[in-house]
Amino acid sequence: MRIKRLNWDKRNVFHVARHGITVKDVEDVCSGKHIARKVKDRYLIFGETEARRYIFIVLEKTGDNFRPITARDMSESEKKIYKKKKKRK
Repeated sequence: MRIKRLNWDKRNVFHVARHGITVKDVEDVCSGKHIARKVKDRYLIFGETEARRYIFIVLEKTGDNFRPITARDMSESEKKIYKKKKKRK
């Protein structure tokens, strides 16, 4: 899934920061290779930052752009699934 632009505001920057995630972390994952899954009106994104940190992101599509809702480090089970799926690609 190609993510061209992320819409940031003070609220979502603060929210992801509460989980120890930076705007750069989210943008690294969204602009690189990641695994995406659509669930209802949201997109679940699993990927790695340039620093090799594994993070999980929830995005909401707004027109052609996406708004980060939240982001956090992947759980150990999510990392395991991500690494397995990544090998298949």
